[in-house]
Amino acid sequence: MVGDVRNFGLDSLTHPEFYFSYRAVPSANMQWAIRSNLDEAKLTRELRQAVASIDPDQTIYSVGTMRQAISDSLSTERLQSVLLGFFAVAALVLSVIGVYGVVSYTVRQRTTEMGTRMALGADSRSVLRLVMGDGLRMSGVGTAVGAVALFLLAKALARTAFHMQFNDVWPFAFAALVIGSLTLAASWFPAWRAAGLPPMIAIRNDLGSGWQESKLHYRQLWERASPERAMQDLGVEQAALLSSMVAAGRDAESFPQAIAAALQTLRETLGTDKAVLLAQLANDQPYRATEDALVAIPADAFLVRRLKGLSSPLPLSGEELDAWEHWARENDTVRLAEIATLRTLHAELAVPVFSKNSIIGVLLLGKTAQQGYARSLAPAAAQLGLMLENGRLTGRIVEQERLRRELLLATEVQKRLFPQAWTQTSSIELAGMCMPARGVGGDYYDFLDLGSRQVGVALADVAGKGIAAALIMSIVQASLRSLTEMRNGSLAELAAKMNRLLHRSTGSNSYATFFYAQVDEEKRELRYVNAGHNPPMLFRGAGWSTNHVPFVASVAPVEELATGGTIIGMFAQASYEEARIELRSGDVLMLFSDGVSEAHNPAEEEFGEERLRELLRKVAELPVNEMCTAVMQELKKWMLDAPQHDDLTYVLMKVL
Repeated sequence: MVGDVRNFGLDSLTHPEFYFSYRAVPSANMQWAIRSNLDEAKLTRELRQAVASIDPDQTIYSVGTMRQAISDSLSTERLQSVLLGFFAVAALVLSVIGVYGVVSYTVRQRTTEMGTRMALGADSRSVLRLVMGDGLRMSGVGTAVGAVALFLLAKALARTAFHMQFNDVWPFAFAALVIGSLTLAASWFPAWRAAGLPPMIAIRNDLGSGWQESKLHYRQLWERASPERAMQDLGVEQAALLSSMVAAGRDAESFPQAIAAALQTLRETLGTDKAVLLAQLANDQPYRATEDALVAIPADAFLVRRLKGLSSPLPLSGEELDAWEHWARENDTVRLAEIATLRTLHAELAVPVFSKNSIIGVLLLGKTAQQGYARSLAPAAAQLGLMLENGRLTGRIVEQERLRRELLLATEVQKRLFPQAWTQTSSIELAGMCMPARGVGGDYYDFLDLGSRQVGVALADVAGKGIAAALIMSIVQASLRSLTEMRNGSLAELAAKMNRLLHRSTGSNSYATFFYAQVDEEKRELRYVNAGHNPPMLFRGAGWSTNHVPFVASVAPVEELATGGTIIGMFAQASYEEARIELRSGDVLMLFSDGVSEAHNPAEEEFGEERLRELLRKVAELPVNEMCTAVMQELKKWMLDAPQHDDLTYVLMKVL
């Protein structure tokens, strides 16, 4: 018994075979397979000697190693593989040439479109992506169709007598990768040529022959790569030009003078009579000439879009401007004013002035006596960009200082709207505190001497914060004071009039919560109306205790004054109710805005009305000034270093 042996070639299947002794079945031709550790030459010599010693007339031929025998058995398959590979490479080369031809033809047909794209601000990378994307999409479609056809062919071959099986997808994936890579390379050359075309030449579709176009591209590459050419392009010494500009700007007394001095240095150094800087001093503003503010181009100028896609200065010849004007008349007539402005400046070169990745200025230069000065303008433009950025920062600092001063003035004015001193009469004490979240705020409180031993107490909270809320607060203050001077009518009518006045002044998008009370010292009576405000707390003091029940402040009742109606200012018409409360000695009324009850600590917990109620019981027996200070200390202790999100305002009234 022996193992399976393929006697008729490695590509043939094994068959059942019998081995007979050559004595039983003699054969005229015999093949021997000998295993030995000797090398081929020595083993062959030993074999010939052994056979000659037995039969000198017996010949031996086709002596070789097993590796040679296996190789000879595969010669036909090897030839077939070489031929198949040759034709596959030929097909691949033809497909790449086809892709190159199709993409080149497509680019040639879309030249005007690509020129328009670049004229509107598209850069060279965008054109490269556009053309190469088309080539890759074409390759992807072909690969997908080929994969479907291969799958169907594999199914068909598997059912034939050949029984061909495709069990590994990696060879096909590798083939798809090779095809995609070669397609990308074939698409790159037409894309590179299209990206290097001047936009106006592309728009006019005046390319000349393909040979002239290629010569132009390769000449540009050679000029960029040649060190001698680079040295020639420098023309003006960069270091000398920069130092001259810096020295000129150092002696200036203001930003406009520094820019003017730098431009004058450029004119003298380059020998030109025209050097204009169009600067954008703030985002989305027009580009204005620093020496003549009437000369300007829009923020989205056609020239700025063109410069975004370039890494070198842009020539502005008369032919170039003519092409722009021709395009603008047909596509965007708004650009005609910009082109007319550029014509009046007689500029022949435009240099972008960058700050980070945005263009904040355009340097326009006229005809110059210097030759090959283009590359020396890059550091000059960078220096101008630094000066413009410093000017922007200085302007922002000045503007912030102006706003800070105005805010301080507004804060001082608002403080004068509050009572300048705490009020005390023979029967009541009043104190108030307001701490705005932003310097000025929308909270308001007031004490009003109404005569005839009548005292008015008010607190309002305008929606919002900052200067806008402070302006509405001033309307509330003026309206209240004008209405209380009439000294007739109910508090419900007063609140309704306040609502109408505020709605008429601000509309329904602004509103305020409002609480107003009048104290009659003779009757010891409090009348009030609550227009959507946090209900004030009325601590009932020792005057309500009897001889049988001793007074204990920690358990004294605290009432809420909620009678009234809705907020003021949101609706044109609203109705309100008035309530009356008897007062006795020791009573303490606390009015507060929602900034007090909603004050947060660093853990984002609110102070809450329950803590405020307990705090009121705790401090109710103190004089009103000490009471006011204690409340503020407790609030600050609660908030610590947590940010203040709302104005803190409260009023305390104690009945003596």
